[in-house]
Amino acid sequence: VAWNAGSSPLWREHFSFRMSGPNRPKNPHVKISVWDKDTLTDDDLLGHTTLPFTKAVGEVGKVFDEWIPLSPTDNRKGENAGKLRVVYKYLAVSPIQDSMRSLGHPAGVLTLVLEKGEKIRESAKDNMGVLNTPDPYVVICIGEQTFRSTTRFKTRDPVWNETIRFVLPRGHQYQTVRFSLHDRDLLSSGDVISLVDFSIPELTDKGTDDWVKASHQLLPNPARWGAEFENGPVMGTLTVRASFEPIREVEQRFWLQWFGAMDLDGSGTLQLPEFAEFLNAVSDRGLSETEAKAIFDEANTNKDDGVSIAELAEYLTGKRTADLIDADVMCAWVSSPINLAPGMKAMAGGFAVESEARAQGLFGMLSDWAGDDGEYVKGLNQGDRAKHILVWNREKALLEEETINPAINLGMRLLYQSAFGAMLRKTQKTKDMILKMSMDQGVKYNRPESKDKIQGFVDTFHINMEEAAQQVTEYETFNQFFYRKLKPSARPIAKPDDPKVAVQPADCRLMVFSSVSEATRLWVKGKKFSIAGLLADEEKAKLFTNGSLSIHRLAPQDYHRFHVPVAGTVASRVPLEGDLWTVNPVAINMVDVFTENKRAVTYLESPVYGTVAFVTVGAHMVGSMAFTADVGSEVEKGQDYGYFMFGGSTVICVWQEGKIKFDEDLIKKSQESTEMLVKMGSTLGVCPT
Repeated sequence: VAWNAGSSPLWREHFSFRMSGPNRPKNPHVKISVWDKDTLTDDDLLGHTTLPFTKAVGEVGKVFDEWIPLSPTDNRKGENAGKLRVVYKYLAVSPIQDSMRSLGHPAGVLTLVLEKGEKIRESAKDNMGVLNTPDPYVVICIGEQTFRSTTRFKTRDPVWNETIRFVLPRGHQYQTVRFSLHDRDLLSSGDVISLVDFSIPELTDKGTDDWVKASHQLLPNPARWGAEFENGPVMGTLTVRASFEPIREVEQRFWLQWFGAMDLDGSGTLQLPEFAEFLNAVSDRGLSETEAKAIFDEANTNKDDGVSIAELAEYLTGKRTADLIDADVMCAWVSSPINLAPGMKAMAGGFAVESEARAQGLFGMLSDWAGDDGEYVKGLNQGDRAKHILVWNREKALLEEETINPAINLGMRLLYQSAFGAMLRKTQKTKDMILKMSMDQGVKYNRPESKDKIQGFVDTFHINMEEAAQQVTEYETFNQFFYRKLKPSARPIAKPDDPKVAVQPADCRLMVFSSVSEATRLWVKGKKFSIAGLLADEEKAKLFTNGSLSIHRLAPQDYHRFHVPVAGTVASRVPLEGDLWTVNPVAINMVDVFTENKRAVTYLESPVYGTVAFVTVGAHMVGSMAFTADVGSEVEKGQDYGYFMFGGSTVICVWQEGKIKFDEDLIKKSQESTEMLVKMGSTLGVCPT
C-alpha cells in the first residue's frame, strides 16, 4: 500500500510462497522494487534490490531481520536510494495452509446447503409508512471465510439451495457458523434483519444419516430494532442442511477421483508408468522412480502388471497420504466448488468478514468507485486499510470487524496517519486539548442525564446485558454502566485451583510476544518503546530482561474492569502522568503510546510467576482509572483489581524470562499480527517451570 506520510514508511505487509517439490529454484530469491506513487502521471521507480534466501534455507525456522540497501535506478546513479527492513524465514512444513486452519491437521470437509427461509418479517417501510416485502439474502461466516447468497426479491419465503464447502481443522475446532439475514436496499446497504449462530456439533453429528437438517428461529438484530424487540418477535426461520466428510473419506475420494482420471483405458486398474507420473505431479517433494515403484509394489498384492484403483486408494489412505501430499492441499481440492455434485449451486465467497460481504446499494457502489470504502486486511494498516479493524473472536472462532464510528476512525487517521496530524501532535496545545476533552467527557458521563445514552450504546455494540449484575435502568450515570460489574457466572476463571495457569485480565483484543524485539517487529512500531520506557524505571526493567509481554487492548464496547492474571501480593503501585493518545491500532505505528500515555505500574509478587508488571494505560477519553485492591494486599487469580472510566484503554503484562508459555492459538494469531478477542478469566498461558 502506498505510504503518504514521509520518507520513512512502515508497511508491515507480509506474504508467503511455496518453495517445495521438484520445481524449487536452486538459488531462491525475491526481487523488490520501490516506487513513488503519482496520481497524475506514471509512478517513478526509486530503487530496487534482490533478497537471496540461501541463508534461510540453510537454517530452517530461524528469523532473519535485515536492513537491505536499495540500488538506485540508472537515471539516479550516485544518489542514496535508501534501505528496506525485511524479515523472513524458511519453514520446513508446507506454507500452503487454508486461512481458516487453526491447530493440527484438517479434521475433514463440511458441506453446507442454505435451503430456505420462512415467514421472514418485513424490515423497512415505504414513504407511506407501510412495511415493504423484504428482498432477503444471507451472509455466512466460518473462521476467516465469508460467503454471500443471491438475493431473492419480494418474498417472505425465499428458497436458495446454495452450497458452500470448507475445511474444518482438528485441534481448535470452529465452534460456530454465523448466519446474518439481510434485506437488500436499492440505495443503501440495507438492513441486517437478524443474526443466528449454528453450532458446529449440531451440523456434524449426522448419526445414521448422511445429511443433517437444522432450523433456527431468527431473533431481531438489536442494533436495527432496538431494545423493544430484545425478546421477540421472531423474525422468521432459517433452514440449512449439512454433511461432514471425515479426513479419511476425503483422502479416499481424492485418490479415487484422480486415479480415475489417470485410467485412460477405463480398465479400472493403473500401470506403474501412469501411477509414477501422477505421484510425481502431486507430491510435495517429488518422487524418484524407485520410490514410486516401491509404493506400487506394496499395493500390488497379487503381483501382476496393474493395481485396481480401489485397492490403490485404500492402500494410500491414512499414513501413506501424509508422506505424499499436504492434507490442506487435498482438502482444498475436495472442497473446491468445481467438485460439487451435479445440480448443486455454489455460493459466492472470497469475503473477509460479514460487513465486506453486504450487498451494496447505489450509494455504496459510488463510495467504492470513489475509493472511499477501504480494504479489509488483517493486522496494522495505513490509509484506507485502517478503516476496517479485523479481530479474531476466540470464543466463536470467527474473523470479525470491530465496530467503530466512521467519523471517529477518520479523525484518528487524520491525527495519527498524516503529515498534518504529525505536526499537530508535536504541539502542547493539541495534547492539552485531548486531555481537556477526556476530562470534560468524564464529567459529562458522571451526570444523571448521561444515563439516557446507555440503551443506545447497548444496541449499537450488541452488549449482552444478561451478563451484567444490574439492569440498564438501574444505573444512575453512563459511567456507572461503563465500569459495570458482571454476574460471577458470566466470566468463570479457568482452572481456579491451579496456580500455574495464568488467565486473561480483561475482556480485550490480545497480542502476546515472547520478547520486546518480537513485539516491535510485529506490532508496537513506536521508535522509543522499551520495557524501561514502559515502566519508567531502569532498575525495575532489569528484572524483565529477555522477558515476555502480553498487550490487552480494551475497546469502548468491552467490559471495562480489569482483574489480576495470577495470584500473589500487590507489592507496589506507581502512578505515571502522561498524554492521552488513543490506543487504537490506527495509532500504534505513529506514537509511542505505551511510554508516553498516562499509566499506573503495579508490581505483583507471585510465588509461581515471580515479579509480574501489571501496567494499566489510559487513553483518549480515558482520563481516570480506579483500583479496588490496596498495596500490600493478597489477591487471588481473576480477582477484580480496578476499572477504567469511559473510552478505550490497555493493560500490559510484563513477564520475567521463562516464566510463562502463552497458549498456542494466541501465539499463532499474534504471529499473523491479528488481535484476538478474548474474555476475562479464559486461559492466557502456563508457567512451564
